[in-house]
Amino acid sequence: MEKKSFWSENNKALKKLWATHFVMCIFGLMTYLPFNTEPDANGNVTAGWWLALFAGIVAILFLFYLIDLFIWEVGAKEQLSHEANTMNGMKGFLIGLIVAIPDFILGMLYMFFSYYSTYEWAKNPAFIISLITVTWESMFAGLKATIFSGFFPPYYLIVSFVPVIFTGFSYWMGTKQKPIIPRPKRKSE
Repeated sequence: MEKKSFWSENNKALKKLWATHFVMCIFGLMTYLPFNTEPDANGNVTAGWWLALFAGIVAILFLFYLIDLFIWEVGAKEQLSHEANTMNGMKGFLIGLIVAIPDFILGMLYMFFSYYSTYEWAKNPAFIISLITVTWESMFAGLKATIFSGFFPPYYLIVSFVPVIFTGFSYWMGTKQKPIIPRPKRKSE
């Protein structure tokens, strides 16, 4: 598969996945921000902590649902168009990697500036990168605020691989015509 044909064939898929990621950033912020995730004075977690954890899980599952709805169809269409014999099974994974380039860059910058944020030269960039990264990866911020609330800078770098793996898996399941998420039966016309 040539580079030019890959870009022209998958341009729509890449744009749609970037748009999905952007929409999920807003959804992730809206779901977990209303809840207080701080433990009370005795160190007990509050109801808000559980609600933030639940909202974070719902945001991630909704992200997977949206990815699966689109990428599964891309794999299924390619299988139906008889390109399955010649296509590379890693195409969905490659699409996910390309879409996740901003995630990887932000995750690496977040990790770098988290370690050096105590130095005077890194305080302002650390704050800006942290703000951008937490906003861009906000569908995973509910889990970060609850389960991984301590100092764990590689978190946003690690979670950037999760949609990549799911995108590849969903595409592969589409080529096998086996849905991950049950779809309603369409009436034949």
